[in-house]
Amino acid sequence: GLSEASGSKVQVTKVFEALQNKPVTTATDFVNLEVTSRYHPQVQFSVKAFVIQKIGGSYPRRELNSTNWTHIPSNGFVDVDFFRPKKVELLLTSDIYFDVIRNGIILGKSGDPVAQESSLGWLVGGGNSSEQVNHPSCNLTDSLDAQLQRFWDVEHGPSEEVKRTKEENECEAHYMTTASRLVTGTYQVELPFKPTASPLWNSKAMTLKRLFSLEAKFSRHPTLKEENQRSIRDLIRDGHLELVHSNELSLPDEPVFHLPHNAVLKETSSTTMLQIVFDASAKSSTGQSLNDQLMIGPVIQHDLTTILIRWRYWRIPPTHCANSSQEAQHLQQELVTLTKKANFNLRKWSSSDESVLAAIPEDLREATSS
Repeated sequence: GLSEASGSKVQVTKVFEALQNKPVTTATDFVNLEVTSRYHPQVQFSVKAFVIQKIGGSYPRRELNSTNWTHIPSNGFVDVDFFRPKKVELLLTSDIYFDVIRNGIILGKSGDPVAQESSLGWLVGGGNSSEQVNHPSCNLTDSLDAQLQRFWDVEHGPSEEVKRTKEENECEAHYMTTASRLVTGTYQVELPFKPTASPLWNSKAMTLKRLFSLEAKFSRHPTLKEENQRSIRDLIRDGHLELVHSNELSLPDEPVFHLPHNAVLKETSSTTMLQIVFDASAKSSTGQSLNDQLMIGPVIQHDLTTILIRWRYWRIPPTHCANSSQEAQHLQQELVTLTKKANFNLRKWSSSDESVLAAIPEDLREATSS
């Protein structure tokens, strides 16, 4: 039984979810309960219980004939009317269940319920009824309108505009004001530092430690070292890196931030087996990283659900779907021409249509046609 109860407001509204993260109810109040066993008064425990309008329906759905269950004890039940439909008043979590459960368990015939001993009394559950059901029942989990709306959302994907945070809007505004196109056709944009960003200060010791570790790895794998050097030269050649001028080598460590890198080897890659990855999450002497100082922009690509649904509507679904192989080839060539204007060469093409794949140069394919 309940020996004591006190109530209070929830500081943050608690949302309860069911399968597939579907919200089912919200709680704004809770009570602190002191629960005591009616059979073993020494058994007591405290429960913080959220208050909601109702917990499911009435269980069992109809009154059951318990006289046939001769293996069930005649007294000492947690619920003496376990065979009669009643509303659920308190739902305990599984951690409390394992605290009160005991070794005793009584089984009947196949399909009969089970009696489980606990410090609160006998618990009865499980089994299935073989009695003739004269009154069929139907359980509705939601309104028909809500179910149709979810079906529509699944079929057509989300239609509502995603709400952006203040930082996402500021990051996009920064891009719009700082992005520029160079004479080479490529685009250039400044790093979107937060307005409250502070100096990163010294990271030289950390970067040198990473470098020495990488050099030790190269001494054991000479081929990896050669690939790393080649990748560095490519970055310098393409203008992504530049050598530090000799007059800057003697600058104090504090105002300079050193960005460590790692050589990531991916033998399954069809293009570049080794990639240079710069670690912008590495912490400086202030405990801050470059990533910590940058704003996070909005997600601009479509979500995965929308992409997967879109594939069902087209005979040939590459990134941009088409209804014929000729249309798919035309779309692929248009996209290649467009991105080349910014010196961006699209590779790793794949298609569900062999004729489309055969029209793409082999060195630009991710897969080959059979």
